[in-house]
Amino acid sequence: MVLTVTTNPLLEYRFEINTLRHNSTMRAVREYNYAGGKGINVSRQLNRLGLNNQALLFLGGLNGKKLRKSLEADNINYSVVNTHAETRSASLFMSLDDGSVTTVIGKNFKPDLKEIEEFRHRLEKMMANCSTVVFAGSSPSDEAGEIFTFGIELANKLDKVSVLDTYGSALRECINKAPTILHNNINELESSLEISLPGEKEKLEFLDHLYSRGIKLAFITDGSSDAYASKFDFKYKISSPEIDSGDATG
Repeated sequence: MVLTVTTNPLLEYRFEINTLRHNSTMRAVREYNYAGGKGINVSRQLNRLGLNNQALLFLGGLNGKKLRKSLEADNINYSVVNTHAETRSASLFMSLDDGSVTTVIGKNFKPDLKEIEEFRHRLEKMMANCSTVVFAGSSPSDEAGEIFTFGIELANKLDKVSVLDTYGSALRECINKAPTILHNNINELESSLEISLPGEKEKLEFLDHLYSRGIKLAFITDGSSDAYASKFDFKYKISSPEIDSGDATG
């Protein structure tokens, strides 16, 4: 089983509009709620692949109740640590004529220390029954960011495969804990680690650095541009296929 961990889920209020116009009043042709967050997205894709998985996440308040319904509508198996704070939300305005999406994301919620400790305890129990654990998305606070570093250490101790896809202040310390697999896009790496990866030379050197930290597989993506990857000390340059972009939010 795959366990996905999302500490900062996102309830998306989605509005489909024929034509998006700035500084004007528009009427939606359709509106609905959607469960967002990188770990939740991983669970959604694992379901489509027919792979057994469970999502572990924080939820709280009215937004949390609505997000539960969205998870159930998508047949996502989940376990929740309840918070007193309201789960964050976002409003997405989706233009039907050109496919553009305008997103406004609300402020992060902040779980308290007791809730964070409960999350760590639940993670430890659930990890015993999984083969792979995916730590994905942002952290709602510095204190909650320690859940990922704790989880990576625990995965290494229990000989589980750990996958990391996060950004922000916690990324550097997470790398130091040596997850099995790392994925980031260029913007996340440069802004989170305060580094510059302008060319192929710098990207390959960074992949060497990740391997020296004990990371066995690493993937650096850059939208439609070439991606770079490493497997142990072998490195690869990957031409991204052309796709019709859908929705990259959350």
